[in-house]
Amino acid sequence: MLCRPEVKIGGNNRIVKAGESLFTRRKSNVGRLLPPQWDFGGLCRETKECYLVAISDRSAKTLLSGTGKNVADGSTIFFSGC
Repeated sequence: MLCRPEVKIGGNNRIVKAGESLFTRRKSNVGRLLPPQWDFGGLCRETKECYLVAISDRSAKTLLSGTGKNVADGSTIFFSGC
């Protein structure tokens, strides 16, 4: 699997699955509480290329902006959890 943020993934007749995830971790409820970090990413089903970017908020404008910067024109995009 390739993760390169500078390259657009997908393309004509390719499917890109996109979604958001919350990353935070405390092991066994011990340690300091870290602020939650939301990330947004996508995976091209055919080529297995992917991208992952940190986002400041989960608004539709932010998510669509991240998709436009990282997904090639002509791709079919499936958003998970929307």
